Formats: sequence, C-alpha cells, structure tokens
Amino acid sequence: MGNIFKLDSPFMKFLTLITNLVCLNVLWLLCCLPVVTAGAATVAMYYVIFLYITKQDDTVAKPFFKAFKENFRVVTPIWILNLLIGLALAAEVFYLSQGAEDWLILIFAILAFIYIGATSYLYPLI
Repeated sequence: MGNIFKLDSPFMKFLTLITNLVCLNVLWLLCCLPVVTAGAATVAMYYVIFLYITKQDDTVAKPFFKAFKENFRVVTPIWILNLLIGLALAAEVFYLSQGAEDWLILIFAILAFIYIGATSYLYPLI
C-alpha cells in the first residue's frame, strides 16, 4: 500500500498525466479568450500533446508558449479565414432552418460536416 505514492508508481503517473492535461486545457482556454488567438492556441495545444505522447517533454507551459509564439503569425490568418467560413455556414444553416426546403438544408449540413472535418484535421498538421 505504501508503494502507491512513490513518484514512479502507475497511480502517480496517472495523476501527473491528468494534472498536465488540466493545466494544458486551462492554458488553451485562457489563450482562446481573445478569439483572434484561438488558432495559435489550438496549434500549441496539439504540439504539447504530441511532445507528451512521443515522450520528448513532460512539461506543459514552456512548450505551449514556445509553440504559441512560433506559430502565431502563420496560423492567425488561417484561423480568421476559418472562423469567417464557419460563421457564414452557421448563419446560412440558421437562415435555412427558418423554413427552407429539406434538400437545401441537407446540402448545407453536408458542407458544415466537411468544414468541421477539414478544420479538425488542419490544426494538427500545422
């Protein structure tokens, strides 16, 4: 029973993982508050998770802010374009849901699905 609280025990490794993920999510949320920086924050989050999975780094804050600063200029125009496209699709689906034909709603729902899939694949690639 005394071995459960040693630093190399599976329980402590699990608690460290959970703590790192909570810290990473808080950092991501704080950096997403200004909507313009949400793309860079997402790329930085994926970068830290990649480092953690490949066992290259166990820390969270330093690699997060390093990746955030490195990718900000590249990701921000992509994010703003992505945000505008998403808002246009959402507005169109809302407008069509007020009383349009079903086939037109289906087309825009399929476009929204493709948009969400492309967006979720884009940021890990960056």
